[in-house]
Amino acid sequence: MTSREVLKLLAVASTLVALTGCGRDAKRDLASCRLKAIEEYHLRAASKDNDEDAAYYVEICMQAAGYQLQVWTKGCSDTASRLKLDTCYQRETWWDW
Repeated sequence: MTSREVLKLLAVASTLVALTGCGRDAKRDLASCRLKAIEEYHLRAASKDNDEDAAYYVEICMQAAGYQLQVWTKGCSDTASRLKLDTCYQRETWWDW
């Protein structure tokens, strides 16, 4: 391998390493969706159904951000978990842009 090929390989590898930090973050996206749900449902009259409504809102928000709810993941079948656990959501594609 020539020094030119090594430099090309290093350039590609360093670019890939730098770009790995550019992907979506499920924790950040979930926090953003939760905040939107709190803003939406805080203004409505309190009722027992608000948690379920908020969970549904978060699910739709996460879908819009490119995530799929993973109901079969341990601990993700109940409403409270879907509102709090980023592990309950998985990116629909590996390409985040």
